[in-house]
Amino acid sequence: MTESAGVVIEVEPREGRGSSEAGRLRRQGWVPGVVYGGGKETVSVSISRETLDGLIRRGGHRIFKLRISPSQETAEAMVKELQADPISGKPLHVDVIRIERGHKIHVTVPIVLKGDCRGVREGGRLDFVSRELELEILPKDLIELVEVDISDLGAGDHLTVADVAKLLPPSGRFLEDSHRVVVLVEKPRGAEAEEEEEAKLEAGEPAEPELIRTRGKAEEEE
Repeated sequence: MTESAGVVIEVEPREGRGSSEAGRLRRQGWVPGVVYGGGKETVSVSISRETLDGLIRRGGHRIFKLRISPSQETAEAMVKELQADPISGKPLHVDVIRIERGHKIHVTVPIVLKGDCRGVREGGRLDFVSRELELEILPKDLIELVEVDISDLGAGDHLTVADVAKLLPPSGRFLEDSHRVVVLVEKPRGAEAEEEEEAKLEAGEPAEPELIRTRGKAEEEE
């Protein structure tokens, strides 16, 4: 499990609301957010930007000890969603969810491809369709990413969510259509036309005649 044992993140309850209050907090080095889940009420909070940056640097769906001051309420939690400025990348708002042991959580996990794809070596083109997938999983089995080996994929081959699901821990389940394509290797240009022509010949269908125009005829038409 992606867990930071002993890491305690402290947040402050937040009274103010609205964009002006949020702007004031950000100017003072704080990030507004909310804490919810775990069978308890939702609490508006603010977290030090420095603390949040350190938490993000640890990467992935990191589970930590959350403490809400001054009540000293402590719970296991994780960052559920982070909104950032599209230009500066600075965090604007953070959603933190309390974790209940034995209860599954929903997260988005990135798909990472590895290996030297055979189909690409054959002249095909790799199309990475689904780079992230929604996952339901127990906290104890939480993973940061799913690594998919594409070494054996040939031209025209593909992998679906059902194929990638075999790589999950026992409690994991993708919340996606099992037929959804994750990655495919498109055939080289012209390969499909050649296959269609071969299929017609095997079926006894005559090949389409090639149109040949004589020079004289072409000149007359021009």
